[in-house]
Amino acid sequence: MATPVAQVVKVNWKLVFPWLALFRAFGLALHVRQVVVGMAAALLIAIGELVIGGIPFPQKLPEATIDASLFSWVWLPWVDLIFPLLPPRVFSNFTIVTQLSWWSLIQSLLRFSWILVVGSLAGGVLVRRAGMEFAREESVGLIATCRFVVKRSIDYLSAPALPLAMVFLLGSLLWGMGLFARFIPGGNYLVSAVWGLVLLVGIVMAVIAVAVLLGWPMMVAAVSINGGDGFDGLSRGFGFVLDRWRYYAWCLGIMTAYGCLSLLMLLIILQLGSYLAITHLSWGGNGWDARDLPRVLPSFVWPNLIGFVLRGFAYSFFWSSVALIYLVLRQSLDNAELHDIYVEGTPQDPDDLQALLNPQTPTAPPTLLPIINQP
Repeated sequence: MATPVAQVVKVNWKLVFPWLALFRAFGLALHVRQVVVGMAAALLIAIGELVIGGIPFPQKLPEATIDASLFSWVWLPWVDLIFPLLPPRVFSNFTIVTQLSWWSLIQSLLRFSWILVVGSLAGGVLVRRAGMEFAREESVGLIATCRFVVKRSIDYLSAPALPLAMVFLLGSLLWGMGLFARFIPGGNYLVSAVWGLVLLVGIVMAVIAVAVLLGWPMMVAAVSINGGDGFDGLSRGFGFVLDRWRYYAWCLGIMTAYGCLSLLMLLIILQLGSYLAITHLSWGGNGWDARDLPRVLPSFVWPNLIGFVLRGFAYSFFWSSVALIYLVLRQSLDNAELHDIYVEGTPQDPDDLQALLNPQTPTAPPTLLPIINQP
């Protein structure tokens, strides 16, 4: 009797668990051009903060503090986007603070709009480059990627702007009801009678705003990876948040944990490198302290420059992870290939399809050869 031979089957864990692709984010984010784009976005946001903060509004915008933990650095684009809308104190003795001046509100909206524009366009560049590197194993030029994003800049901005405009319209409706209750005699009684409707409108505004904030990265990724328009990015962003919210939350958890470990490793290497540099410099200088060096540059230059580079890496890591999360969620929802990405110049380009259907140059008719019948 023959002895049965056991066959060893090799399991492709990347097919079983597609979310393992998220661990490629650190390598994609370390590319120099990715970090440079992140630094450029951080610089533009800082310039906008200075310009908008310098506008002579009658009342200064209330200051708020940002948590400097690794968690907030992993979600840095989200933190930067939400920061202008945060009042200095959200709750005071379990009572929501709502008294903000009109000038503070205008300044907050200006800062929010500027960060949304810069974050969407910079995110589009970073997602496009990370997606091409992951899907096709090729590094796309930075100038070509910027042209791709600028060509679709309206799509990047219209995807989150459409639902936010709905929130603005609903808020204007409530504002008008407040004016009605303020200036019309007995108007406050009418508003009190329909208070349930007022509360329902506020809940709808909150749901739309949260869905936009959570789906904003997916909207940017949809335009960069699928090459769709703003409506396609909006539908896919909302679809991933509403239909695949468990999978989305799982991917965000992996991104947060992996990003915290990556940033912690960079900080440890930075601290160790600083210690080794100062120690060896001190040994070579016969024990003198590095602080005894003459001040050629102000003392804040190098620390701020290092923090600026770390901020650029945080932006690069966030959007590189977003590209991978979008590919994983798209495979789960649409059963699309993980390495399928839109490339200009292929038959899937609408311009090329139009050129194939309506050619500009007429084609010559085929030449008819005589048929010779041989016996």
